[in-house]
Amino acid sequence: VAKELLQRPCPASDGTGWACTPFTPGAAGPYCTRTFNGACDRCNIPGTVKGPHPTPKPWCPLDVFSSASYKDRDNFPFPPCKSKEASDGCCLYDGSCLGTSEPTSASIDDDGLALVASRRSTSDMKVFLKRAAATDLQLKGQTLEDETLHWAAYFAWQPGPSDRSLQDALSELADFAQRKHVVRIVATTTTTTAATIVVAAGISKPPSAVKCLETSVSFEPLDMLGIAMSIESDVQTCQDRCAQQSGCHHFSFLANPGVKSGSCHLSDFSALALEGVAGWVAGPSKCWEDLEDTSLLIDKGHNTYVPVSLACMQWGASYAPALPGGLQILAEKDFPTEQEATLQCQKLCAEKKECLHFTMSFPTRMCTMVGKQALPASGLAGTISGPRECSKKTFMSYYWELLPSGNAVAQTETPQIAVVS
Repeated sequence: VAKELLQRPCPASDGTGWACTPFTPGAAGPYCTRTFNGACDRCNIPGTVKGPHPTPKPWCPLDVFSSASYKDRDNFPFPPCKSKEASDGCCLYDGSCLGTSEPTSASIDDDGLALVASRRSTSDMKVFLKRAAATDLQLKGQTLEDETLHWAAYFAWQPGPSDRSLQDALSELADFAQRKHVVRIVATTTTTTAATIVVAAGISKPPSAVKCLETSVSFEPLDMLGIAMSIESDVQTCQDRCAQQSGCHHFSFLANPGVKSGSCHLSDFSALALEGVAGWVAGPSKCWEDLEDTSLLIDKGHNTYVPVSLACMQWGASYAPALPGGLQILAEKDFPTEQEATLQCQKLCAEKKECLHFTMSFPTRMCTMVGKQALPASGLAGTISGPRECSKKTFMSYYWELLPSGNAVAQTETPQIAVVS
């Protein structure tokens, strides 16, 4: 989630069904956070004196009280905790837990795991799990490969308190150690997906040094609302134009015959990739290797780099008919980006008992919520659809099954597909 978005406070909405302040002072919640997907999601603090017990999930990220919404300690004091044990979660928010979070000296128990997890560092968790494994009867004496430790450590922490025990984490580590996580090249491409690049007729190679170009591909709608096509000297200049244009996620470039210059078109987040269009080349605003932080990004195909919170969503899909009262326009003033509007549409679906899927359509910004009788259609430019909520398995599968170059532990010069066997 963009830093500027995280800095926006969530509306308190007191007295409404979407309140972002605890109903009772000192209670577990509800609070709200933008950490998960940029939209204001409600969350709770586990292990408070006033409860409720068990505490409903999701649990708030550990830095929720330093966010713009709750940094005023006079109005939002830390809730009283039922214990100083890190495994109860609450004391992690105000830093009052007993023990140390240093991975080299944290206690080898549930509290130590919770303290190290609160550092939200895969490298620190690797150190701790390696120490813990040396004391575990099942793992003691085993040689643990770096890749095994890396992924076990990655899944052992999260933005909020972990609800897993040390035994859970070690059992998962043992399971990872028994598998062979093979990283192999299934296709040599310039993208992060397994696809064969077909050069358009008359073009022997992409007319640019852009590393993430796809040939015979364009994005529809071709142009962002209010952003006209331009003539650019080459593909690189077109990509640069996209990177400088707010809201641009992809560009499409049609070269003039015999010269490098051509028409440059900029497309939104919701644009759909069309294949087999001779003469066109297309790419993202920035190539994967040029992005500053890819740790929580996935590639939905055609260099569509999005947060993992969008893993279960489909570009170009649409559901109909809408449920009664299942149509709502999400105005740009309330949800400035297409990504924010899409996540809000999913949230509205999750709040509606009968809703199973949603479709967000652009540029109309219409959110459509549908039930079990709805039928999907595909190939519709400007639409994004998905279920009422994404499963954790969907999120995790992107880290285990599709690792763009730079995320895989075993790296080579070409992008990889990671196959779990």
